[in-house]
Amino acid sequence: KLKRRIENKTDYKKRLALIKSGKARLVIRKSLSNISVQFINPEGDKTLASAFSAELKKFGWEKNVSGAYLTGFLAGKKAKSKKINEAILDLGLQTSTSRLYAALKGVLDSGINV
Repeated sequence: KLKRRIENKTDYKKRLALIKSGKARLVIRKSLSNISVQFINPEGDKTLASAFSAELKKFGWEKNVSGAYLTGFLAGKKAKSKKINEAILDLGLQTSTSRLYAALKGVLDSGINV
């Protein structure tokens, strides 16, 4: 067995399906203090564009649902500037919460098709 599967960190069947799609993956990860939104290239797992909620502190926003929305919006704008128009959502094995979906809504409002 694979170590990350035993530790319940990676669902390899779902990950393979996401990679087979050929689209960039929109990866949204939540920690206790921050949220990160990244666009990952399926070939080689390279980060194409990313935004972190810590970047919003210079604009006066904190870590809440509206901060998650703005983090997603910022990541979407960065992805648009790099000619990424379409992505597939990858939430991983974390529990679905309103902060994750707020970040997704921010990406959608920036003009990215998910």
